[in-house]
Amino acid sequence: MNKIKKNDHFYLIDGSGYIFRAYYALPPLTRKSDGLPTGAVSGFCNMLFKLLEDSKSNDNKNKPTHFAVIFDSARKNFRNEIYSDYKGNRSDAPDDLIPQFEYIRKSVLAFNLPSIELLNYEADDLIATYSEQILKLGGKVTIVSSDKDLMQLYKKNIRIYDPMKNKFVNEEDIKNKFGVGAEKVIDVQSLAGDSSDNVPGVPGIGVKTAAELITNFGTLENLLKNASQIKQNKRRETLIENKDKALISKKLVTLKKDVPVKDKAENFILKEIDREKLYSFLREMEFNRLLSSAISTYGETKFKTTENTNETRKNEKISNKNYSLINNENEIYDYLRQAEEIGEICIDTETTSLDPHQADLVGISLSTKIGYACYIPIGHNSDKNLDENKVIKILKPILEDKSIKKIGQNIKFDFIILFKRGVEMNTIEDTMLMSYVLDAGKNRHNMDTLSEIHLSHKPISYKEIVGSGKKQLNFSDVNLKEAYQLMISGVSPRPIAFVATQDNDGNDNLAPFSYFNAFGSNPPIVGFSPANSGRTGNQKDTLINIRNTNEFSISMVNYNMVEQVSLSSCEYNSDIDEFIKSGFAKKKSLLISPPSVDKSNFIMECKLYDIIELGGKPGSGNLILGEILCFHISENIFDENDKIDPFRLDPISRLGYNFYSRSKSGIFEVHKPKHNGVGFDALPKFILESKNFSGNELAKLAGSKEIPEIDLDYSDFDDLDNQTLIEKIKALLEDMDIDTAWQAVLRLIK
Repeated sequence: MNKIKKNDHFYLIDGSGYIFRAYYALPPLTRKSDGLPTGAVSGFCNMLFKLLEDSKSNDNKNKPTHFAVIFDSARKNFRNEIYSDYKGNRSDAPDDLIPQFEYIRKSVLAFNLPSIELLNYEADDLIATYSEQILKLGGKVTIVSSDKDLMQLYKKNIRIYDPMKNKFVNEEDIKNKFGVGAEKVIDVQSLAGDSSDNVPGVPGIGVKTAAELITNFGTLENLLKNASQIKQNKRRETLIENKDKALISKKLVTLKKDVPVKDKAENFILKEIDREKLYSFLREMEFNRLLSSAISTYGETKFKTTENTNETRKNEKISNKNYSLINNENEIYDYLRQAEEIGEICIDTETTSLDPHQADLVGISLSTKIGYACYIPIGHNSDKNLDENKVIKILKPILEDKSIKKIGQNIKFDFIILFKRGVEMNTIEDTMLMSYVLDAGKNRHNMDTLSEIHLSHKPISYKEIVGSGKKQLNFSDVNLKEAYQLMISGVSPRPIAFVATQDNDGNDNLAPFSYFNAFGSNPPIVGFSPANSGRTGNQKDTLINIRNTNEFSISMVNYNMVEQVSLSSCEYNSDIDEFIKSGFAKKKSLLISPPSVDKSNFIMECKLYDIIELGGKPGSGNLILGEILCFHISENIFDENDKIDPFRLDPISRLGYNFYSRSKSGIFEVHKPKHNGVGFDALPKFILESKNFSGNELAKLAGSKEIPEIDLDYSDFDDLDNQTLIEKIKALLEDMDIDTAWQAVLRLIK
């Protein structure tokens, strides 16, 4: 049996932390062969590969002798028996992440590493237990995690490496985070609580105050024992009243060091990479870029391949559903990440001349895999272009990376175009030259001919795009604006309405639509159009529910609701109630089951009249027509002649991009959250119940990805009274400085 020796060095990896970091760090990726989501698996594998190789390059004293990846086993654990709401504020894992968990665990085994988990315990508890065992036997530990909860374990021979910041945590980092040393972190967390894990702590006490109290009293228990000595009345009363919460919180935040682990630490010996097993897994996942790096690091091995024949290729239908026009420079990075992963990229330039020495650059096409391509407009006369210098700067590192293959047709032309702009492409393959070498006298070697021969696909000809003869346009004159943006920008303003539906189980769904209007009065018909997902083609829950139940309500949107509307448009899971997330009370309907938005001043109950599918493709609409059964209209929007006053109605309409219009005052801008907001239900109770903030202001806070912790950099807020803080918050929200507004909110006395 292997025994732990003095100076054995164990790397314990917080695998669960790695998963979510990988998922949110990369754009959605799918396996070409079957559409399996693989973005998180890819990110995880790359992070693990990098960590392995970086750790081996350390000096002898710090090189790992043992290595293990440790995961959470399930959502709930023993802490839920102590406090049922522990982590109760967290939403379920995204749908496209769930099938990736299995492959992430397989990836660990593929790297010939132990994958460790234990039912009823979190990864942090296993790490704490193993760390304690290893230290007692004379070994050393490096914990690899960005989780602050693990800082309580920091001490001699236990170091913590933050892979996101690429640095080792030190005593100063811990003190900056918690205001105390590692030995007192638990006590501070017990008082301050943790919003991310739904640990209650003591209301009104943040990290700064908690650190001060623990520094003065030594431990949580001594503080609570002597709470009557605290001079500040509010603080003293709060501590006395919430003693139980503090003690429960301590049980929640304290990592167990006596978990009955089944896997022995001495068996975590770092083994040689099994190349056959690793390469087979990477090929299965189609991680070609990482496979290339692994082969370069570990060496080649014999393997069997199944080649795609020309006949197979001929049978593949060429789809353009994932062809896209790049609207800003940041979108280019998605394709470059794909190129890094796959190890190759196709490139083509469009210019004003066939002479590369005289030509101006009009645009650049990129493709990383079959059916996945983009066009970057640079020199068009009729469309919004991206800045040429910025685009070239973004592309240059990839195009000059020798490990990434650049593929093109007559790529010499593109080489000269880019060389004149400071880019020296290398690792080049030219499909025209390949064809000439293989089939010199059989056929022509232009792109159209090769496409028809090898893919049975006839491309759109250049003439079809730009015309011919006297009417021929320069390619720079071709109108490339996306139909969607043209439509929503030109067909405006469009009234906005909430549509509420129920599924077969009676669960409510709420969604805003600006593809909405009235279509007749006999019978009275209104209609709206939920579009299929432009990326996946999936249909919206609203459409599915109406198909099943044949009824829905429509609530008109006014200005006082606009920020909540933006929040409700986040893509929450189907089991999430958007009424609750966006902070709307429900109004019971008279003739149908779905409720309506109580805050709306103009509501219609409808039964389904017809559904007209408008294409059945990704991005296609579905026109839903409903017959109005009854109205709910607030009396305060009628004028003295019993006519609806548009100023009192105060409707909101949608324009293009982030722009809206208000009947009273013209155009304004609302930025949709880039992620699912925490929602109204996650906001602190004291802020929700406050009468100082409007629904729009609360919606801006609820649109945050997570509720932040108190940042000591904003300690000047601690000296402000509540009224001043409220004014500060309102001003910050008006300026859309949401992060700073939160720091002021967290300092309000409940």
